[in-house]
Amino acid sequence: MRSIRPGNRVSVRVPPRPWLLAAALATSPLQLAAYDWPQFNGNPQHGGNNTDESVLGAANVASLALQYQATLPAVGDGTPVFLDGVTTASGVRDLLFLITKAGDILALDVHAGTTVWSQHYPNTLPAASCSSSECITASSPALDPNRQFVYVYGLDGNLHKLLVGSGTEVATGGWPQIATLKPGTEKQSGALAIATVGATSYLYSAMSAHNGDAGDVQGHLTTVNLGSGAQNVFNFVCSDKAVHFALSPAAPACSQRLAGGWARPGVIYDGSINRAFVGTGNGSYNLSLHNWGDSILALGADGTASGGTPIDAYTPTNQSTLDQQDADLGSTAPAILPTPAGSKFQHLAVQGGKDQKLRLINLANMSGAGGAGHLGGEIGAIVNVPQGGQVKTQPAVWVNPADRSSWAFIVNSSGAAGMQLAVDGSGNPSLAAKWQNGAAGASPLVANNVLYLAGSQLRALDPTTGTQLWGSGKVSNIHFQSPVVACASVYVLDNTSHLSAFGLSLPHSIVAGGNDQTAVVGGAYANPLQVLVSDANNNPLSGTTVTFQLPASGAGGTFAGDVTTATVVSNASGIATSPTLTANHVAGNYLASATIANGACPANFHLASTASSFIAVAPARVLETRPAQTTSDGMFNGIGSLAAGGQLDVAIANRGGLPGQNVAAVVLNVTAANASSPGYVTAWPTGAPRPFASNLNLAPGHPVANLVISRLGDNGFVSLFNSNGSTDLIADVQGWFPTGSGLAFVPAARLLDTRPGATTIDGQFAGQGPVGPGGRINLQVLGRAQVPASAVSAVVLNVTAVGPTAAGYATVWPADVPQPTASNLNFVAGDTVANLVVAKVGGNGQVALYNSAGNTNLVADVSGWFQTGSELTPLTPFRLLDTRGGGQTGDGSFAGTGQLGPGAQIDLQVTGRDAIPANASAVVLNVTAVGPSTAGYLGVRPTGSALSTTSNVNFTAGATVPNLVVAAIGSNGRVSIFNSSGTSDVVVDVIGWFAVSH
Repeated sequence: MRSIRPGNRVSVRVPPRPWLLAAALATSPLQLAAYDWPQFNGNPQHGGNNTDESVLGAANVASLALQYQATLPAVGDGTPVFLDGVTTASGVRDLLFLITKAGDILALDVHAGTTVWSQHYPNTLPAASCSSSECITASSPALDPNRQFVYVYGLDGNLHKLLVGSGTEVATGGWPQIATLKPGTEKQSGALAIATVGATSYLYSAMSAHNGDAGDVQGHLTTVNLGSGAQNVFNFVCSDKAVHFALSPAAPACSQRLAGGWARPGVIYDGSINRAFVGTGNGSYNLSLHNWGDSILALGADGTASGGTPIDAYTPTNQSTLDQQDADLGSTAPAILPTPAGSKFQHLAVQGGKDQKLRLINLANMSGAGGAGHLGGEIGAIVNVPQGGQVKTQPAVWVNPADRSSWAFIVNSSGAAGMQLAVDGSGNPSLAAKWQNGAAGASPLVANNVLYLAGSQLRALDPTTGTQLWGSGKVSNIHFQSPVVACASVYVLDNTSHLSAFGLSLPHSIVAGGNDQTAVVGGAYANPLQVLVSDANNNPLSGTTVTFQLPASGAGGTFAGDVTTATVVSNASGIATSPTLTANHVAGNYLASATIANGACPANFHLASTASSFIAVAPARVLETRPAQTTSDGMFNGIGSLAAGGQLDVAIANRGGLPGQNVAAVVLNVTAANASSPGYVTAWPTGAPRPFASNLNLAPGHPVANLVISRLGDNGFVSLFNSNGSTDLIADVQGWFPTGSGLAFVPAARLLDTRPGATTIDGQFAGQGPVGPGGRINLQVLGRAQVPASAVSAVVLNVTAVGPTAAGYATVWPADVPQPTASNLNFVAGDTVANLVVAKVGGNGQVALYNSAGNTNLVADVSGWFQTGSELTPLTPFRLLDTRGGGQTGDGSFAGTGQLGPGAQIDLQVTGRDAIPANASAVVLNVTAVGPSTAGYLGVRPTGSALSTTSNVNFTAGATVPNLVVAAIGSNGRVSIFNSSGTSDVVVDVIGWFAVSH
């Protein structure tokens, strides 16, 4: 695994939208949905039924014509995947992603066939190490459900994770991942596949053999948890060993041999029973040796089994004969059939094979005996492939909208057949051949009720009769290549290193501006929506009518005139610009679309509206340098400690619940752990000069945390600098401020430094010496360091106590009101302790700083300010919680409640207390752990939300540690405070609150 060195950056830009494939969409051209085809045959079931296509259909398919033929660096023997609206260095593009047999990864502009970016992962072994003297792959890529990554297999034996817009490889979180330790004998033949279970997505890689089925090959399935980066291995022989086998005679090894999983889709996932299915071929079936040759295996969604035994398996009764005749099942996968309610079996699939037979299988009980290790179990009679010939392709599955009947289309080198699922009066299912013909080809696809297949030519057929509706003429010979339909065009690879695109010569549009915007509900977006309209040859079209459409309900907005639809005409450059757009009063993410009459797919805009000037998010870890630790998305984790003088640039945008644009600032809880020497850490926007300021002061042997409010820099990054020694760094996102939120930033500047000989930004409040016990400084903050002299309600200060002579605390409050019973910093003798402070400014433009005991130097750095009228209402600090015996609060509630035990939490009422109203959305709190019995942490979250592993206050035994927290308010106006371990008193002071907009 490659570490991120100081100065290295990984940029992530994630359009926050899902892909929709399962449900049929309305045929209206104003569909508000992203049009993606993210993996082989579309979804985790790989059924190959594209219900998103609404333009190309039976009525106009005969008008398809060749649009272009792109020449590739090598033959692509798989299937492309499609993603619309991808932001690249050259603008927003609709992209096809594909893999060549030689290990090239290409992203092509679908409208022109030009290469937007490419990668190459060759096999570094001598060619002779591969069977038939070639190292190849027939794999297809898979797209991350969050649309930010494309996953590919390289001939180096690894699975690679690439950014969709640039092809930049992610090299953190365990990536690249091992798929095989012996790419010279094993290969990825089928496609990569992805399934999402709850909040977790899994990537599947089924390994087979190079041509010739020879050598040290076991065949196996690798399943990668895309959240954690952890992987599981299931070997098809020696399955009791869940490891990647090394090339014999190296260890670990298995003496058995099996060619592996050849099926075009790789793995099938059935969410209704939460199982993954993979086929095996060309191997022995021996339970005592844990060999599962010529079988269909059911595993957990994470690719696991029990002691090397699958959850279930289907193995033909004549498995041994099939193996001897090379007539195995593993070259195709189960095709899941939507099943009528009257069927005895509700989880049916059709399974083909090289024995020229078709079988119906009950995926919920494939063996019919409740588990693996049994022969037979198919439902009803085994039937012949109607057109004859081996089945080495994947069937397509379709539900006829006319009568809701289920169909499977079997295509092979002998022709094509349409099979309809029938259920008799007793509930017995069977497959009946409705038509067959000689239209030979590879795996078929259905789009908008038209059947497509590629063989000697690309064909479109009527799925109910097999009648040809259109033929392309010769497209060169086809091996495993199969077509993709996207946005009224059909794309297919061939064996002459070409990608051919057939379309309807329709105009199309792509996003030209206004994408990924955020506005406060009821507020205007900064930019209008814009699209570039082009003809089929990518020439700009002027005078074209474009309709911009917003959602009719839920989160959305209105154009000028309070309408959700606006029609405009493109200008001489082909640009169509919407009227001014204003967010409605429902917060959330949503899609807007721009549609051309009689055009191809709409262009989609990804927009968001927020309910407050501060948007709290569920705490999410975005940086974790410690080994074997992880982050919320598997990026920037386990990369090793930051050395002295080191700089780490961390991607923040599009991570941890943040959007990609219009983020004025991010709120991070940054923790330093395992520091080797005293020092400090500075956070600032990447690309800007590093300021002369600190955010954390390091203490060897003690974890130190502090809240950081930082602007985002280049590409949505924040930089972290370590001054001395080495330290691990952890960062948790707490929330963010959108553009226009009323928070303004200034270059971090020192306003106060009492140390003798020290200096400040303007020479004021410098070098006056330590503050004594009970001492107070009235610090001028307005009119200094680019902070305005008026119209400022609060300032953001990082306050540090340096070298105190006794244990005590410091308090910061507006200088023209009485001193509150509250604290911002807690320290012990000799410590250097920092904490972020959001301080209300007094009427004289000053804040007061108080030292309770001993002598201590105080340092204050300003980094931002809130304008008067912003949605932050700063308060004179008010105590909300004090669990200590005899502890007091501002109103007597939540006082003296007793220590929090290990794993305990307290639900603290915040609204309705002091001046916090019922409609407050978030609060600014200073949270202090007092005298904990063991090392641990406090976590603060909205009451009612799920407990997470993120932390706000990190402490060691006996310490008194404060930290600023900005927390969303949960159910019943409360926030929950969780204690991880030991016992600890907790003190909470409120400093301000955020309102819900409008």
